[in-house]
Amino acid sequence: MSVEILNSATIAGFVEDEEAFNSWVKKHFATLDEDQNGVLSYTEMVKELQCLRVFRIDAKTDPDEVSALYFFLF
Repeated sequence: MSVEILNSATIAGFVEDEEAFNSWVKKHFATLDEDQNGVLSYTEMVKELQCLRVFRIDAKTDPDEVSALYFFLF
């Protein structure tokens, strides 16, 4: 099992490296955009939020909570 430690300096350095950051964003967006229409749908975003552990995968997610977060982000 690998462990990654991220601190503010690591994150800031990554974001400031525009080439690396933009490349990562484009690749990650393409992975999330399952239907390749150039837009992340509600369903595509919920899957990613679950992967990021914003919502627990093993528990039933309250649809109102998901909607509120989705509309907050967009």
